Amino acid sequence: MNTTKTYRNFFIFMTGTTIISGIVTLICPVVLNLWNSHGASLTVGKIGILCLITVAALLLELILILVREQFACHYNQANFENYLMKFLHLKYDFLLEKGASNLLQRIQQAVNCMYNYMTGDVFTIWSNLLIVFVSAILMLLQIPVAGLVMLLELPIELWGYKILNQKLMSYSKQLQENSAKAYSQILSYIENIDYLKQCHTYEVLLKQLKPSEQLLYQSMRDVNIVAQGGSRLLHSAKQIIQMISLALAVYQVSLQKENPLLLLMATIFIPLFFQSLSAITNANLRKSELMVSKAFLKELNENIENSFAFTDLKEISSLTIHLKQLVLHGKILAKEIHGEYQKGDIVWIKGPSGTGKSTLVKLLIKFRNTDGTSFNNIFFNGIPLSSLDPGQVRSLVSYLPQSTPIVEGTLRENLFFNRSYSPHEEELLLQSGILSTLLAHKSFDSPILENGSNLSGGEKQRIALARAFLEHPDVLILDEVTSSLDQSAATQLLNLVLQDSQNRITFIISHDSLPAQYAGKILNLTP
Repeated sequence: MNTTKTYRNFFIFMTGTTIISGIVTLICPVVLNLWNSHGASLTVGKIGILCLITVAALLLELILILVREQFACHYNQANFENYLMKFLHLKYDFLLEKGASNLLQRIQQAVNCMYNYMTGDVFTIWSNLLIVFVSAILMLLQIPVAGLVMLLELPIELWGYKILNQKLMSYSKQLQENSAKAYSQILSYIENIDYLKQCHTYEVLLKQLKPSEQLLYQSMRDVNIVAQGGSRLLHSAKQIIQMISLALAVYQVSLQKENPLLLLMATIFIPLFFQSLSAITNANLRKSELMVSKAFLKELNENIENSFAFTDLKEISSLTIHLKQLVLHGKILAKEIHGEYQKGDIVWIKGPSGTGKSTLVKLLIKFRNTDGTSFNNIFFNGIPLSSLDPGQVRSLVSYLPQSTPIVEGTLRENLFFNRSYSPHEEELLLQSGILSTLLAHKSFDSPILENGSNLSGGEKQRIALARAFLEHPDVLILDEVTSSLDQSAATQLLNLVLQDSQNRITFIISHDSLPAQYAGKILNLTP
């Protein structure tokens, strides 16, 4: 979906509806002004005409709302997809630091702010500016003294809400950050249902959650105090000026014995003027949330991982590692890591805890450049990793982490995770035997619950291996995939890895010893 084109079309449409909306709101006051200028008297028939105009205007506005929101829904979805794509290309360390659930909540908040402001508040401002302008001009022409008092409110609104907006921007940023952080913290406590339900009492858990709750609602309190307190002060000033304007209008009409239509005009125009000012300032108040969201989205753009390719890579036939040391966040994890590997090699990466086994394999898929130079010392087919595009590398390397991502859906949907469904590939999975134990009591259409709660550890690993099988990688990395399995299940999984191993380089991280038939080479990491 072309977001720019969609928004351009939407903007043209909303500009038209803004003009129509403003004109519709002003029809009754303008008609009254025309009748007054021609000296017409107010009759039952004229009151009926005004009522019909009001009803027609209401129906038109309801239709415009329906059409606008339908169109806006598509734009909002496209905008969310756009930033979701940016989220998927964020730097690995930035994702770890901020937290995936935290960032997704901030993205949703940002998209909603943009939706509310760009598809509503912008047009509210312009349509009400038209109403304010016309109302002020007509009052100046008909009752000048009341019109001048009305205009006094404009600088009060402008400067008052400008100061309030600056304060709110700071508090809104804090609220967005704290609410996302609080929800993420609460979710981290309650997302493991098995552990949660085995607790016999929850008093201590609720105490542990209290700081997150306080963080959320105290931030909300601070925003509300500033927003509602400041708005109340400015609203009171507006009410005083509105009362003075109405009093002056009534006084002038009664003093000069003017046409009663003029008094009716004043009772319509003056409240309409101040209502429109309120709508404009309320829309501007929400602009502070928009500015915070824009700053957050700018931060996302600044943390997108670099994507480039100096050299094209169609396949990986050899892999060479020459690292003097493996460093993470300034700490040396291991030294003198060297190895040359060809297709058919199965490499056991071993070493004490904390020597960077997972950190090393994450270098191979360009998750992070640990010390800024590591990519220059890892070679695919003799080409430095620094010269290769991350996406291109990941299309040839499959990484199976310790925890297998499982989505809520069917078994088939889990197997074809980020992959278009193919009946042929499904048949290949059947023939491979990877899913034999899983399909003994499930079908491809069987539901998989949230976090794979109805799957065993071995079944989750088989799903992960099946995904890798469909990718036909040149390099397969298994990161402690047997750690949660019993000996029998671990042996079955390793036997599956042996299948077709001649057509790839396989790395296995394991604290357990691997027999020679599984690992022909050993890469030993030492601190």
